[in-house]
Amino acid sequence: MRRTIIPLLIAAFVLVACGSAKTVEVTKIVEKPVTVIVTQVVERVVTKEVEKIVTKEVEVTRIVTVPVTVPVTVVVTATPTPTPKPSPTPAQENAAIVKLDNLNLEQDRGGVILRVHGVAIARWDDMPAEFKDAASIFTYWDGVKYVGILSVEVENTTDKTINVFADQGIVVVGQEQVDTDLWTSEDVGGEFLAGVRRKGLILFGLKEEHNFDEIDSIRYVVDAPIDDNFNPLADADYDFQIPLH
Repeated sequence: MRRTIIPLLIAAFVLVACGSAKTVEVTKIVEKPVTVIVTQVVERVVTKEVEKIVTKEVEVTRIVTVPVTVPVTVVVTATPTPTPKPSPTPAQENAAIVKLDNLNLEQDRGGVILRVHGVAIARWDDMPAEFKDAASIFTYWDGVKYVGILSVEVENTTDKTINVFADQGIVVVGQEQVDTDLWTSEDVGGEFLAGVRRKGLILFGLKEEHNFDEIDSIRYVVDAPIDDNFNPLADADYDFQIPLH
């Protein structure tokens, strides 16, 4: 199910670029009448006397019009068809209300580093029908108004096996607190061997209405990592304030 839902979620945040006009030169052949002056030598017989015939060459000039083929270059500006506005059903192309990449937030707890690379939030109604159908089989998504996604990374820089559960965190938006959805998120939690690093997308749903223009950040909290004996590796949990603007 995780492999099915994540690509559908990513597809909802795609932005469509508009085309631009292009100018091209086209050469075509046209026929154009041209006036030509032609001089022709003819013989004219002049008789002065009955018994004497005199022949004299006379130049006669006349004007004639002949068709001539001439290459003509025409500049044509091609105007592209405007990109149609996305339909609100089943999903708008520009579904993201919030979409920030390259945040590069990180916190180190006992040699285990948790990084947040990006955040995106969209209305449930703007999500593709395929995503809503797949997610709705989980009761977690009942009554959800907004779908959120966090791009995270966990790195174990220690020389021992540890456990940390970035996909089982808490998100606070405004005055609403929700758990991240373990089942539809990618697997970014559990056991990490020494030197292991893993990235993934974490999903969460919001059931309250929010004005994201007035919300500067959201909070994301994950329990501190533990060793194989369930002993915490740090005194403090991961606690991020993730900007939305």
